[in-house]
Amino acid sequence: MADGIGQAGEEAPVVEIAVEKAAINPARLQEELAAALGEGYVGLSTGGKPGAVRVFLRDKADTERARGLVAAHDAAKLSTDQQKEADRAAVIKQLRGKAWAAWTAQDKEEALRILAERLLDGA
Repeated sequence: MADGIGQAGEEAPVVEIAVEKAAINPARLQEELAAALGEGYVGLSTGGKPGAVRVFLRDKADTERARGLVAAHDAAKLSTDQQKEADRAAVIKQLRGKAWAAWTAQDKEEALRILAERLLDGA
């Protein structure tokens, strides 16, 4: 398919639904929809328009469930990656406030872990 969904030669229809939602966190909503709908979930798009989200599904039967998930979505909650980065930032802020001589073995281990994660994650 032209959009890269599915196997070569496989033409599966994609169902698109539009849902109005005042505020969303696209990364978190993506995780929620993927977790709840599994293979039935294809993707989402905000189209750059505040207050609207388009959800793409493999099966029309999932449309009401997807609408419910979008309605229940809490934009204030962070995605897994966002939470991980917020946790890293909090540790870095705390370490920056300490003189090197005051760093504990645990502080040094945390700093090393964060550096290693960033190197391995490419962040």
